[in-house]
Amino acid sequence: MDLGFSLIFVAIKNYRDTHNNGQITFGKGLGIGLWITLIASTIYVIIWMIDFSYFVPDFGEKYTAQMVAELKASGASAAEIKKQGAAMAATMAKYKSNFVFRAM
Repeated sequence: MDLGFSLIFVAIKNYRDTHNNGQITFGKGLGIGLWITLIASTIYVIIWMIDFSYFVPDFGEKYTAQMVAELKASGASAAEIKKQGAAMAATMAKYKSNFVFRAM
């Protein structure tokens, strides 16, 4: 993602220097930046979907366990831990079953 987003500056500068004789409008620069952002983000989501499906299908369980462990370490009450654990479990169930939710 860092590499993809760092290319925004390079792409806008390259476009300005090679196609517009050293000048570019704000709108054109914004459009180029948004296209690069869309492409980089789409590639990131595709890679995460593949990674989630094949390599870390238990991500939700591990993440929920980590969050509960952090709550316990911070000294949260048992009721708060139970409440947050239930909320995380519900969110992770939705994350695992809903492709659109996971992509967002």
